[in-house]
Amino acid sequence: MGKTLPPFSQLIEYERRRWAPLKRALSKADQPIFDRLFDCAKLHIQAGVMVARPWPFETIVMAILLEHAKRIEHLMRQLEQRVPSPESWHNEKKESPRHHGPGHA
Repeated sequence: MGKTLPPFSQLIEYERRRWAPLKRALSKADQPIFDRLFDCAKLHIQAGVMVARPWPFETIVMAILLEHAKRIEHLMRQLEQRVPSPESWHNEKKESPRHHGPGHA
C-alpha cells in the first residue's frame, strides 16, 4: 500500500516552520510579508490536496505564485482603468484639435 500523506494544511505549516530561520534573519518589516506568502498557499489547500508531489514545497510555491499573479493582474486592470496608456495619448493628440486661445490660428 502507498504511504499516507499528512493533510496539505499541515504540510504548509511544516514548511513554514522549516523556513523559520530565514524569517528570523529577515528585517522586522519583512517578517509579516514572509508570513503572508504562506497565507497565500493556504488559499489553495484543495488544489494542493489533489497534487501528490514528492516535495510539498513545490506545490506551496506554485500556490503563492498563483496568488501573486492574480493580484498583479487585478492591479494592472485597476491601473488601466485609471491611467490611459501611452498609445491612447498618441491617438488623443492626433484626434483632438489644438486650442491656442484668442488671436491664434
